[in-house]
Amino acid sequence: MIKKPSIENLFNLSYDFAVKTGLANKRIIKIIEEANKYGTSSQAMLGNSVFAIGDTEKLVKTLKNFGKVYVCSIGRKARVL
Repeated sequence: MIKKPSIENLFNLSYDFAVKTGLANKRIIKIIEEANKYGTSSQAMLGNSVFAIGDTEKLVKTLKNFGKVYVCSIGRKARVL
């Protein structure tokens, strides 16, 4: 991550970790493969959850076939709290 700090690398390293440690079961791997058609995704380390970024509309359409989908937005402006 230090050599290549990017969101894509974060997702790729997270996915590799989930698979290599056995956290990602066959169902999670299938969901991630489907989601990766429209962005990049990986498994949350707690529970059978997947997170993704990319074409939101296509990701929601794809992921809702596997379960409940939550969409969150990320602010792009700096804020003073």
